[in-house]
Amino acid sequence: MTTERLIKLKAWRRSNLSQAVHRRANGGFSPGKLFLFLIVLAFSCTSQNPRDRFLLAERLWQEKNYPAAVAEYEKVTQKDPSSELGIKAALRAATTQTLFLNDHLGALRKLNRIIEANRDHPLAHEAYRQIGEILFGKLEQYEQAIQHYERMIELYPDDPAKDEYTYRIGKAQFHLLEFDDSIQTFRLITEKYPKSIWAKRARFEIAVSEQTKGHQLQQKETKLAMEAFRGAIKEFTEFSRIYPDDPLSLEAKFEIGNCYEELEQADAAHKAFEEILAKYPNRAVVEMKLKRIEGRRNQKKL
Repeated sequence: MTTERLIKLKAWRRSNLSQAVHRRANGGFSPGKLFLFLIVLAFSCTSQNPRDRFLLAERLWQEKNYPAAVAEYEKVTQKDPSSELGIKAALRAATTQTLFLNDHLGALRKLNRIIEANRDHPLAHEAYRQIGEILFGKLEQYEQAIQHYERMIELYPDDPAKDEYTYRIGKAQFHLLEFDDSIQTFRLITEKYPKSIWAKRARFEIAVSEQTKGHQLQQKETKLAMEAFRGAIKEFTEFSRIYPDDPLSLEAKFEIGNCYEELEQADAAHKAFEEILAKYPNRAVVEMKLKRIEGRRNQKKL
């Protein structure tokens, strides 16, 4: 460092320190914020060591100064993106961006760079997992999410979360209104992972897919719509039989009543709603359903 540059750097530090003290004296900084400012100032002037910068980023993160933490993590990564610390810093920055700064695209770029830098690194799996979470849960880019989770299952055949990834593929297909595909995917989960918590959810989603398919077809293909509602009744009934004590069992029975209404089978619908009247959390809704069916019955008698 030249003498001229050193003089300028010292002057800059004195100026910033003076401003900080002045702001503190006038109530501009809390003691905690002043202390943090001085730490950042000291690090920025005295250390370019990646490990020191990473520690600073961690301290900023703990102080919930997430933008500044991301900036420091990025400096660590820029120094050596393929090093252990560089990859770790990139992952921490991406996680912070998506969880606290709502910068999902920025996080995706970092996560993809981690994978490109070292696909076999232990943290690459976590990068893949977070990419899936962003595509599916944050950006709702379901087609990309399907492709991503299919790739993950292929790359990590021993991943214990394969059942969850498959479930998310099914849910993405459902959101894309690809009900036949979602039913097939959910059914695969029940067959391949029968003891998984996702198998229980998948079985319920099979019925929901059939029911929603029925609603979608009502205006175009009445016969196919009726078949879908009958399929939904069958699946909801099977769910209640296998999981009688699960809270979703009551919901399944409620939807059975709704499906019978769509099929214009008033007696069966009335019976289904009557069976859950005492236990269903929202009793008023069930009572309304029963009154509506009874009203239709009375109209037919006239």
